[in-house]
Amino acid sequence: MYWFEEYIGRPWAAVPNPPHSFTCGELGRYVLRERLGLAVAPIYADAAILRQCVDNLNYPELYSLYRINGNPQPYDFAFLARCKRADHLGIAVATSEGIQILHCQQGAGVILNSQAELLGTGFRRIDWFRHKDVEKHLKSVVDGGQSHSRVDGGQSHSRVDGGHSHSRAGGGQSHSRAGGNPVLFGGEHA
Repeated sequence: MYWFEEYIGRPWAAVPNPPHSFTCGELGRYVLRERLGLAVAPIYADAAILRQCVDNLNYPELYSLYRINGNPQPYDFAFLARCKRADHLGIAVATSEGIQILHCQQGAGVILNSQAELLGTGFRRIDWFRHKDVEKHLKSVVDGGQSHSRVDGGQSHSRVDGGHSHSRAGGGQSHSRAGGNPVLFGGEHA
């Protein structure tokens, strides 16, 4: 069993309650915190107001994310755009079929799709972003005495351990909410 399978089917909620319910961004935030011990600042937006969510996706650098070119690796963020600007996001996971995107959509909950599937369902573009500390933290995540992902000379390498769960760093949750219905990296409106 892959570590992410436990999340598939969990519902979307405008005011998420991880790990029981998520928005697209809160799922990504939760995965980085629980799997790698990384904190990603929340973006406060009302999930019912798509424009607020889309506007917040324009500033990934405020949340320690930088654009990457080329092949995504596990734990990279996929910013998905149906129109000119991104309005949804997911997080890259390694599967036996390669990198796929774990994401949470309103009406569907947490699901897993390939990039081709997402592009075939109306998303016109996928832009990839990486948290500034993800590579450092990936080196510290250990599975059976061996790192499940490593970085050598600026190139990243990943492997899937036969579908087995990887151990996770970090733990605890912290939530701070200031009015409205906060959502990390936007909300989905199907």
